[in-house]
Amino acid sequence: MSEPILKAIIRLFALVAKEDQVSELERKQIKTFLEDHLSQKAVAVQLALFDEYVQETGNLSDEKNLIQNICADINQEVTQKQKAVIIIELVSIILADSQI
Repeated sequence: MSEPILKAIIRLFALVAKEDQVSELERKQIKTFLEDHLSQKAVAVQLALFDEYVQETGNLSDEKNLIQNICADINQEVTQKQKAVIIIELVSIILADSQI
């Protein structure tokens, strides 16, 4: 997976997770995903990037457009299997704190 796509996925996770404040369970879910796919050093870097994305503020319409753009970028670059993994991970993040 390329670095720009990984960053897009992390940004997408951040946008979804911060919808109702990022819980420790959501962050743990993201960390587990990263540990499954990256080296330990890269996990720390990507978690820091996730935290940075969570702190960014924007209005709802901007975030919706950003999500659409991110999904379009991801859709063009990853395989069908990778798309399924990303969707499952997004659902896991949404369900991690038991608030939908």
